[in-house]
Amino acid sequence: MKSNLLVVSLVFVALSSTTFAADINNHRHAMHEHSSTSAQLIDGVVKKVDQNKSRVTLKHGEIKEVQMPAMVMNFQVKDASQLALLHKGDKVRFAVEKVDGKIVVIHIELAK
Repeated sequence: MKSNLLVVSLVFVALSSTTFAADINNHRHAMHEHSSTSAQLIDGVVKKVDQNKSRVTLKHGEIKEVQMPAMVMNFQVKDASQLALLHKGDKVRFAVEKVDGKIVVIHIELAK
């Protein structure tokens, strides 16, 4: 009787672990799809990083979503933790959106 209970328990744990791993993978896939399709990624070069003020200065190409020509501009960054690995001269890809009438970087990553 105890061995049957042990086998049933092990099967339950194995199935639960598989379901949990599948859920995590589905969540990661959904996050990747959301981040890559929800906004245009713009190529840019980091000119300055101000971690304290959550700002980054970027030389960038045209940003069609907000009708902005190519230029050098200082942007507020929605999530300052994204600035931690950025340095002057880094090539990046980033996405923006208008927040309260201001253009804010909502995603930034090192270019591959």
